[in-house]
Amino acid sequence: MLRIWLLCIVCTTHTIATRPQPTQRQMEFMDMGFTQFMHYNLATYSMTTKHRTQHNCYRAPCLSPSIFKPTNLSTDQWVSAAKQMGAGEICLTAHHEGGFCLWPSKYTNYTVMASPYPHDIVKMFVDSCRKYDIRPCFYMGPNADGYLTKVMKVSPKKFIELQLGMTKELLTNYGPISRLWWDHYPRGCGRLAMCPGGFPDGWTQFIKEVRSLSPNTLMGTGPDVEHSHGGESGDGSYPIWNYCNISDGIVRHCDKEKWGPFGNSFQPREADATIQNPGDRWFWEPNVPFWNASQIWKHYFETVGRGDNFIFNLPPDETGQIPERYVKAVTEFGNALRATFHTAVANISGAVTNCGSPTTLMLGKDAEFDTVLLREDLMNPGQSVEQYKLEILVDGKWNQISQGVHGKTIGNRVVDFIPMQKGGTQFRVVPTCPGGVSSYKLGVLAVFKAKPP
Repeated sequence: MLRIWLLCIVCTTHTIATRPQPTQRQMEFMDMGFTQFMHYNLATYSMTTKHRTQHNCYRAPCLSPSIFKPTNLSTDQWVSAAKQMGAGEICLTAHHEGGFCLWPSKYTNYTVMASPYPHDIVKMFVDSCRKYDIRPCFYMGPNADGYLTKVMKVSPKKFIELQLGMTKELLTNYGPISRLWWDHYPRGCGRLAMCPGGFPDGWTQFIKEVRSLSPNTLMGTGPDVEHSHGGESGDGSYPIWNYCNISDGIVRHCDKEKWGPFGNSFQPREADATIQNPGDRWFWEPNVPFWNASQIWKHYFETVGRGDNFIFNLPPDETGQIPERYVKAVTEFGNALRATFHTAVANISGAVTNCGSPTTLMLGKDAEFDTVLLREDLMNPGQSVEQYKLEILVDGKWNQISQGVHGKTIGNRVVDFIPMQKGGTQFRVVPTCPGGVSSYKLGVLAVFKAKPP
């Protein structure tokens, strides 16, 4: 028989009860792992004009709503693509930095209702999300509205009032909403954060308003979810700890040097990237390179496979639909993901283990696998593993597997692609716990055969 052993070998007996737990919504978010980003707004229609821009109202006049002319818009197509890709959430730029709203807001006249396509796209989008059982999320930056700042020239007080009004509309007219994605958090005004003043202090008002109106809506990037600090490359961070020492109260922002095995706050972390790479293009542009299914696979496991969440951008073009070549790439990726993780060769979950004691997974003698999935239970006792090794027993001798092994934190999730294992008698993971940690609990230990695109 093939056995998988987990042994914590450097632990002390100090309590870890003071380490914070994730909220129920944070844990649901981390379980989900993968979100589709949807950059679609006025900037989409600038790409074939002399005012071509990824950032409406920035370093140029605000774009006219008259250019917003989708010819075949389908929110069902957007959400179907997310489903095929394997995402559990889809995040639409309902209000990007320029301030153009994809819904008929009472707080600004810079909306789809002033365009040749006077339809409530946000409602259409949310209806499609419900239809396909995908969680709706909105990009809506409280400290960025170029139209209010540069055209309407409102005061800081009025700016916050109007932005709060738009936020309330999104949460109360279209809810329940899974998440608000806040760009430029927790900065003040300047550059792409186009506001006349009132920030960073204004963030507190928005956090309180969201907590009051829709307590199950996550704010992230924001006080509930941190950026991975890996840029917008889709590379993620590693090793990953979800504990942080935070001193800014309700804002709850963690600088990258403050993460560690202990802290007063628990924060999920999220990496981001767009399919239009190389070039880092978020709104659709014609005739640009894009990642194929194999490249998406690589970046998925450099983020989700290391413990980050991943938000991946698929921008619709001028028709109002995601280009078919993008849909084909993410569908091929999603099919490979499902084929790999649909059925485990063997798995175990929920084993509570004192450091120094093994957790064992029994496998049949003909088992073959090249993929190891490890997840810790982050609720109780919490993230505990600081380092780990993979070893296999062949002909009575333990051999360490180094190729493809991350080897440091496990946390929410780590996936190791290792050389194909067969013919051994035991396989084990040997973790090390940091000082002050006396136990760990595996949420999942499973082995698979990879079927990449």
